[in-house]
Amino acid sequence: MARLQLSFSDVYTKVSEFVGTGTSPGTTPLAKAKDIVYRGYMRFLAPIDLSTGKLHTWSFLRQEGLINTIADKWEYELPANFAFPAHDFKFDSRKRAPIARSEGQIMEMRSSSTSSSYPQYYALRAGKYHKETGQKYEVIFQPPPDGVYKFHYSYVMEPEKPTETDDVFVGGAVVSECILQCALAVAEHYEDEELGVQNAMADKMVAQLVALDKKLAPDTVGMNLDVQVNLNDPAVARELRWVGTCLGAYGQT
Repeated sequence: MARLQLSFSDVYTKVSEFVGTGTSPGTTPLAKAKDIVYRGYMRFLAPIDLSTGKLHTWSFLRQEGLINTIADKWEYELPANFAFPAHDFKFDSRKRAPIARSEGQIMEMRSSSTSSSYPQYYALRAGKYHKETGQKYEVIFQPPPDGVYKFHYSYVMEPEKPTETDDVFVGGAVVSECILQCALAVAEHYEDEELGVQNAMADKMVAQLVALDKKLAPDTVGMNLDVQVNLNDPAVARELRWVGTCLGAYGQT
């Protein structure tokens, strides 16, 4: 079945035509066209929300994760495409959610106690780096779990780099058109050394998609409550808080 979404080859062919090397470029012009597409893709993936002046995180980059703990294991590697967190870790039960701490605080706690129970704290840290697979990230818990617990979390992924002709971009058909326009903007700047019509069109398309994406991803996700909180107890009312945008807890939007 035919699809509307543009493939990697659809985009780099359009770029090749734009820069004047045709639909069947040689090895060097083809490599140049692909490099322009990659740069346009990166431009699209990190847009600025013009209404706030801050980086916008696309809703389709947000993924859900699950960790099943193992008794006495306190280090867990996060998915290979993990870029940064979107929401705190939550138990898949009525236990209190673990509290975020720095790696240094967790290690200080471990220096005084390594006894296991259900984890009360967690920290994110950089894990191993491999030149083939890139930077990995980990989550560490304290105390170490004394059994099997399920932790749900949300994170922003880093999409894979398209390499094959039929590879598609993240986000769907409409997004792929915007990625094409971003690539053409990069090509325009590369060829003419100025920001012209293609750049203006790319900025406009990105701004329109950001506005649409914000409607699909609301600013709040509701009230964040500890399941053990008694809502009728005025003494704990001050503990109730609204959760902002998914990255707000980390100083980003």
